[in-house]
Formats: sequence, structure tokens, C-alpha cells
Amino acid sequence: MDFGEILRILRRRWIIAVVGGLLTVAATLGAYKAWPNKYQSTDEITLIGSKSMANASGNGGNPYLAVADLDPVASILAGNVSSDQAVKQLRTLGVTYTYTAVVPQFAAGPFIQITVTGKVPALVSQQLPIVTRYTEQRLTQLQQETAIPTPPKATLTTQEIVPPSTPTKVLKTKLEVVAGVFVLMFVGTLILIAVVDNLRRRRSGKRRVETEQGSATPEPRTASAVSPDGATVQMARPTPSSYWHAEDAAPPTRVR
Repeated sequence: MDFGEILRILRRRWIIAVVGGLLTVAATLGAYKAWPNKYQSTDEITLIGSKSMANASGNGGNPYLAVADLDPVASILAGNVSSDQAVKQLRTLGVTYTYTAVVPQFAAGPFIQITVTGKVPALVSQQLPIVTRYTEQRLTQLQQETAIPTPPKATLTTQEIVPPSTPTKVLKTKLEVVAGVFVLMFVGTLILIAVVDNLRRRRSGKRRVETEQGSATPEPRTASAVSPDGATVQMARPTPSSYWHAEDAAPPTRVR
């Protein structure tokens, strides 16, 4: 089926096409308005080397020079904060929205990005600091839960490097849902048009065949006549070949 055939089908079934188009637009707008808006806020922290690492040779007492070897620790901490146990603990602390704690892709240091997503911007701004403080506390707990607790001078700490952002709308998921509704309604309309057109063409073809067969049926070769006593008698209808007239006879041959 080429593009021209599709246009011809749409012209034949233009009523279905118009109604389907209106329903598609209405469903798309309805999905956009019905799907709730979500807001997102992020901040970012970094791990800082301990005092003993800062005082090590070559660091000059600067803890930021000792972060090169802390990338694995950042990954461990992010995974720990994202665990099911951490989710339950944060829920008891008032974090009801979805959050993530991940090491940013192509991060140039032991960074952890924390994100909170929810429907109410004020609650998003309120719950993000809770997750951040929990992450800092988990870093300290992980260092103390070892067989040999980490000495205070060797304890790693965190520092906020990106403050919490203003909650902004997350349109990606909403647009995906709206686009899905539009595609579903549009494709459904095209399928309905094709099915109806196919059924109508089949019915039209069937009626045409029946009409042709009916017109080809020979008429009955009987006729009605009334006998002298008034009774109706069915008589065979003579065919043209059964008629004979004198003028139909061959003319006589003249002999000279």
C-alpha cells in the first residue's frame, strides 16, 4: 500500500478520520493535564581526606590534595545510601519522596550527587537536606563499624560543594507519557479506518456479485392462460425459435 492509496482510504472514511483525530487531541491534552507535575532538587558533596592524609608528605596539610584515592569510598557510600535499609531509615526520618545518591558520570573526584523528586516543591526542598545529612552520618558510621574503629585523625569527612538547587519541573517522564497516549490513539485510529474500509469493500463486492448473478438468471418459460371454463392454466412460454411464419419459409426457386 503506497501513500496515494492511504490518502484515498482517508478520503473515503473521512468521518472516522476526523472523529479519531479529535479524540486523539482530546486524549493527549487530557493526559498532559491529568499527569501530575514532579519537581526535582539536587546538591553535591565530596569526600575529604583525613588529617593524617592531609599531613602526609607532599600534601602540606591540605585535605583536598588527598582525595585522589577516595573514589572507591564514594561509590561504596552512594550504594549504601541507596540500599533498601537506608530507604526505610530515611522514611522514618520524614523522607517520603524518591531520592538518588550516585557518583556523577565522568566525575573528577570522590563526588556524590543527591537528588530528591516529588510533587510538592516545598517538601522537596525540605527532604533534600535530610538525605544529605544522612549520607554524611553513614560515612562516619561505616568507618566506625569496622573490626578496628578508625582513629579520629584518620576519619574521612564530607563537604558540600554544590548547594541545593531550586526545585524545577521534571518534564521528561510527563512528555513520554503524553507522547505514548498520542501515538496509541493515532495508530488506533488508522487501524480502525483500515478495518472499516476493508469490511465495507468486502460487503460492496459481495453485493455486486449477487446482483450480477441475479440478473443472469433466466426467466421462467411458463405463461398463464385462461381456459374456456374460466380456469387458469400454466402453459409453456414459447421460445423465439418455436415460432414459424409463412414468410419465414425460403422463397420458391424459379426455373426458367
